[in-house]
Amino acid sequence: MTMRLVDRSWSKEFTESLLDDSSELRIICPFIKSSALQRLLRHQPGNVQVITRFNLADFADGVSDIAALRKLLEAGVRVRGVRNLHAKLYLFGKSRAIIASCNLTEAALGRNHELGMVIHDWSIIEKAYACLPRHQGPRRRRVQHLALRQRHGNRLLHTGLSTLRTREHHPDLEQGLWRIERIAG
Repeated sequence: MTMRLVDRSWSKEFTESLLDDSSELRIICPFIKSSALQRLLRHQPGNVQVITRFNLADFADGVSDIAALRKLLEAGVRVRGVRNLHAKLYLFGKSRAIIASCNLTEAALGRNHELGMVIHDWSIIEKAYACLPRHQGPRRRRVQHLALRQRHGNRLLHTGLSTLRTREHHPDLEQGLWRIERIAG
């Protein structure tokens, strides 16, 4: 079993992880900023999935970027949201996992005091993959704007980040999951 405790240079760890294996990239992280995301995407990872937190207040406060989510969706990445997400897990193919305190932000990758483990043990990596919920539902083709869906009491609220209207019920939301999707005009 190979694991290392890391307390600095997270940007370097992420880059080395992608250079080692960029066949798949799985991200579970509540806060994602465009500049940090670009660091990962410039290595052109294959088969990317992201699980993040959708809270409009987080976007308004600037701790997460709508632009980062748009970039992911435009690249064909599967993006899901989990209410109250706090976990941070990054999987790089079958060769490496990072479980750490760092979000996908420039501050976390370079300035903050973050702590975590870099794991090279397939038996642990395999268990981490098992934690990822499966993407459900059809993908839509034409894109006009981004939409966030959130369960609020007995209503499902839908927002294009500028409007708010009631939509039909979605079973994922009963389990506290949100979805971000591309909505045809």
